[in-house]
Amino acid sequence: MADLSKMNLNKIMNRARKNAETSKANNPSSDKKERRPQYSSSGDFRNYDRRGSGWGAHPQDRRPREERFKQTDEAVRNLGGEFYNPYTFIPFPDKSPERHEPSFLTVDENTTEKRYTGVLNLTVETVSPLLSMDSENKKVEGKHFKYKALKIGDDVIVPATSVRGSLRTLMTILSGGTLGHMDKNMWLCQGRDLSMNVLGKNGAKKTELAEVVEPGDSFHDGKIQRGTTKMVSLGALCELFRANHLQLDDFRPQKNKVVEYLYVNDGLTKLARKWSSETPWKLKLSGARVAANLSNVKNAKGEFVFPKVDGNAIRELAKKAGIDLNDRGKKEIWIDSPMEITSVSKVCDGAHSRYYVEYNWYKNRFELKTRGMEAIFLKSDSDPETIDAKKWGNYLGQNCNGVHPYLSDGDLVWLELGDDISVKSLQWARWGRGGDSSHRMDSVLPKYLWPDSMNTDNKVDMVTDMFGMVSENKDGTSFASRVRCHNLVFEGAAAGGLDENIQLAPLAQPHPGCVAFYRTENGLNGYKVYRNAVDGDQPWLYCIQGVFDDQCVNMKPFDEQTVVKTVDLLKPGQKGRLKISFRALSENEFSLLVAACKVDWKLGGGKPLGLGHCKVAKMNAVDENGDPIDLNAVAPVESIKQRIEWYKKSQEPVEMMRYPRAIKVSSGNSVQRSGLQWFMSHTKDVRWFQRLPAITEENQQLYCYDLNSGGQDEPPHPFDLTGRVFGKRGPNTSPNAESNLRSKMNRNKGWGR
Repeated sequence: MADLSKMNLNKIMNRARKNAETSKANNPSSDKKERRPQYSSSGDFRNYDRRGSGWGAHPQDRRPREERFKQTDEAVRNLGGEFYNPYTFIPFPDKSPERHEPSFLTVDENTTEKRYTGVLNLTVETVSPLLSMDSENKKVEGKHFKYKALKIGDDVIVPATSVRGSLRTLMTILSGGTLGHMDKNMWLCQGRDLSMNVLGKNGAKKTELAEVVEPGDSFHDGKIQRGTTKMVSLGALCELFRANHLQLDDFRPQKNKVVEYLYVNDGLTKLARKWSSETPWKLKLSGARVAANLSNVKNAKGEFVFPKVDGNAIRELAKKAGIDLNDRGKKEIWIDSPMEITSVSKVCDGAHSRYYVEYNWYKNRFELKTRGMEAIFLKSDSDPETIDAKKWGNYLGQNCNGVHPYLSDGDLVWLELGDDISVKSLQWARWGRGGDSSHRMDSVLPKYLWPDSMNTDNKVDMVTDMFGMVSENKDGTSFASRVRCHNLVFEGAAAGGLDENIQLAPLAQPHPGCVAFYRTENGLNGYKVYRNAVDGDQPWLYCIQGVFDDQCVNMKPFDEQTVVKTVDLLKPGQKGRLKISFRALSENEFSLLVAACKVDWKLGGGKPLGLGHCKVAKMNAVDENGDPIDLNAVAPVESIKQRIEWYKKSQEPVEMMRYPRAIKVSSGNSVQRSGLQWFMSHTKDVRWFQRLPAITEENQQLYCYDLNSGGQDEPPHPFDLTGRVFGKRGPNTSPNAESNLRSKMNRNKGWGR
């Protein structure tokens, strides 16, 4: 048996990962090569596959991926609830919008073309609650903030800047114009695909820590300080934190929070919040802890590296340590050594630091696992090293939707190293973001849709011409807007038009790298627009789209959540006044502005939750002399009629407008329910492949939503996604039933592993 002291933990974890990824290739199917066809001439499934026989089996579906899931398949609807995603997309135009020289404020003085100057007077009515927060008027409530509505006296206000941004975006969508903003350096990363170890093959370094001395960006070089990187025991760190009355997990990096670095000595006996000669090592904590399953790790000879866990021995040791194994669910039992377990502990400490046994009560199974180690850094006395702007820009682009999108001086980063120890990239975590330059936004988005401010020809489309532009180019043209929005004022609404202290559901971060929803084979899906919920549905409430506890039965207490808000919402049916001033608009420009005021609007915050649905109830216009303008006489722009119809379709209220969320019940009745579970189960190359329906398709629904989709408390036991009932197993009538029973009896007798 191998000597534990001579083992390289990184190699063991890599071996475990590789073993899991290649298990299918290493264990080919024993089925005969020649099979009768699985589909009849009429398209019906013939269950001749042995793996598709018997109780609870899954037939092998060999159709192309795009045919495995059909949005109209009635059978799929039984796998979960039907729902609508909170957003959809209006397609990009196939060709560049018409672009021309910009028009200035005095354009009507130098042309005989008919121009419109005046004011639009609008009465805007809320269809759903509207969120307009006063970001400066907040107070702490539990672990989150409570916000008041933005008010002036008794009037509730939607700021002019917010109205202007929403109106410009709407007009861009309707006209198929250029984008108002784009981060061309952003990488559309689907996930993490770069695994780095402190020691690679033959002891060669693949990564090490460095401290940011002077952060750079896409245009400026930055500096880092190299030093010594050392991996340390997680158990020893936990014991050190407990000795100082601290919880290690409280200091792990979290999104939108400043990272607090701590300092330790080489022996991990001292802990401090500031550097000193006694505590010179800077601690780099990872994010969520990742475990590796070591139960089935084999060496090059095919032998198991670790002995099988003796369940009876673990039970005896757990009983002596006061660990109750009768609780349902999973439990971590920390052990002293995987080779010969002599003591166990409830918590990770110095004596039980690297390995633990995970006990699954439902499956009555013990699995040997290990946690990744943490790192400490001791900077050297050498001069800081300059890193070029391209690498800093790549970091910003790869991590714009990550936990730590911006680096500051003093941050610890992982360096992806080349063969000559040169820096290939900067990474926030050892499991980093790789990809290639084809994932950058400027490579995915057609150049004719780039913001006009980024182009060098000084030409603009119709919407940019109306709203003005500040050019990013040194010799570019900047000019003022000819459309000015005022504040949207709901008079007296603060006195009785607000629903106060609403517990808002958490908002999910946008993830443009998501292939299933945002991407197509040729690029991006289009302009993003938010849907509306039907009357009576309240997807913005925490009790409807909250966060479930570890047992996936009840919602976690709202006051304990950090990613939520308590807010005041303007009630539906409230009417406000809005003025839009315009100057020297051409007929097409004025027609587009009027058309945008005749469709539904989305204003304020919380749009993915169904908030901010508004409509223009009344509209009239006067010119610069105060004379009325006949809006019925304004001819519509023929080229945008189809786009207006698409937008109207996207704004039709729908039932069950929800963020995707699925529930998965394992064979042992353990439950997982989350948005990630839905994407893991239904958007990959699996049996039921789903994609976001295009707005041009008749059916806009998605399927397989959390089976308990009404915000109730009880999980959907005893059903899983196939609808079969646990605890009422029928007889195994498959051809291999006898061999399965014999194998099970052998395992119970201890024969084999």
